[in-house]
Amino acid sequence: MAVTPEPSLLDSADRVMSLVSPEPVYGRVDFVRDADGRFRVMELELVEPSLYLRMNAAAPARFARALDMYVRQQLGGKR
Repeated sequence: MAVTPEPSLLDSADRVMSLVSPEPVYGRVDFVRDADGRFRVMELELVEPSLYLRMNAAAPARFARALDMYVRQQLGGKR
C-alpha cells in the first residue's frame, strides 16, 4: 500500500541519503519513531531486487530516467 510521507520524514530521508557517496541510483531509508516521536533510521536499503516498480504507475519511467542520467554522468556525457 502506497503512503504519502510527511515532510519531516522526507527531510530526514534526504539528510541520510546525502551521506551516501557516490549517490546511488536507488535508495530507500526505513525509519521507526523513538519514544520521543523522533525518526530513527532502521534500515538503509541500497540494493532492492523488486524496486517496488509496481507500486506506482509512474515508477518504471522515473527509474529509467534516473538510471539513464546516472549512466550519462558516469560516461561524462559520452554515448
